[in-house]
Amino acid sequence: MNPLEQLIANVRKWKTSAGKTRYLKYLTGEKLSYKQAITAKCAECRNGFEDGLGTDCGIQTCPLYPFSPWSLKPADKRAVKPRSLPVRHAGEAPGATEPPEEEAQP
Repeated sequence: MNPLEQLIANVRKWKTSAGKTRYLKYLTGEKLSYKQAITAKCAECRNGFEDGLGTDCGIQTCPLYPFSPWSLKPADKRAVKPRSLPVRHAGEAPGATEPPEEEAQP
């Protein structure tokens, strides 16, 4: 069994939910709307809603959080403003807030 087949088999064991259905559609190559894709990602991120509920995850740093159907703090979907987070540069470790020092050119 290849990794994709194994993933599909594991997802089929999840409790029944719209997120499970949409994630399976994605894994089998079917097209999803934006809303369906967000629901599928939420289900994937939360391991198929193990608690049996589609509730607010509280992960406000997730770029999809304002669009989640369970979000307690939905954003104005026409103009999502980035949250105030430290700026990271390519190659920086998480938690680093200083820009990388430039190397001296020979």
